[in-house]
Formats: sequence, C-alpha cells, structure tokens
Amino acid sequence: MAKRKYPPSYYRYRETHPAISVRLTKSLKEALDAYRGDLSYAKAIRKLLEEKEDIIKLKAEIEKEKEEAEEKGYNEGFSAALHMFIDDPDEFYELLMDEVSILNLKDFEPALFTVPCSICGKPMVFTHKSGNWQKEIKPRLCKAFEKWCHAVCTKKKG
Repeated sequence: MAKRKYPPSYYRYRETHPAISVRLTKSLKEALDAYRGDLSYAKAIRKLLEEKEDIIKLKAEIEKEKEEAEEKGYNEGFSAALHMFIDDPDEFYELLMDEVSILNLKDFEPALFTVPCSICGKPMVFTHKSGNWQKEIKPRLCKAFEKWCHAVCTKKKG
C-alpha cells in the first residue's frame, strides 16, 4: 500500500502545532469533563493551559531564580571559605575540624603546603591526599619540625 502524500502546509502545521496524548486518572477525567462543558477535550485543555500559562511561566522563572540563587550562594560561601583560609587560617582550621568531627571522620588530618621546585622554582603542592603523604612526606615534616612548639606551650614549659 502506497504511503499517502500530504502538502507541505500539512507538515508545517504539524511542526508548529505539535500533538500530545494524555492518560488521566478517573478522577482527573471527571474533573476535566465537568470543566469542559460543551468544549472538546482539545479546546478545554488548551483553555486550561492558556489560563494557567502565566502561572506556568512564573513557576519556571521562580525555579530558574532559585537555581541561580543557590549557585550564587554556593559561590559566595566557597569564596568566603577561601578568604577565611587566606586571612585567618587558624579559624579556618578550627571550623574544618568541627566539620570533620560532625562527619565522624576518624584519623583525618588535613594538610596543605607548598615548597618551590628545586629545578624550576614553581610551587609543588603537597596535601593529605598526596600518594606518599603518610610514608614519606609527613615523617620528614615531623622530623624537620620536631623541636618546634606552640608559643603558649613554650610559656607553660618555661
């Protein structure tokens, strides 16, 4: 059987007026029947959507603004944390360790320091996530700083 050919206007219309089908619960169908009166289902649904178009657009705008506000809040919070790390690393460390305690992370010791590369002079970054931290880097740091202590501890000792 040959496929029926349609004029180009048919295809343009279908492109600009997409069709949908909907499955409803029995109670929604009854509500739609009560709403539509003498209107066809298509006209009743179109009328409902036109009446609610502003609400639908407003909800979409609110959702977009909510997402933007969440992203802005995240970025501002992240920036504030970085500034705290730069301006007051002791307070940053205390807050970090409070969070570590809340998360119940056992044996977590944060670390971040840099030393210049002996060849190019650019910083080499070492953290608690560095692969050789526990076995090589941390023991060397402990050895290098074994005679160091807090100023308060020095006063207590003396």
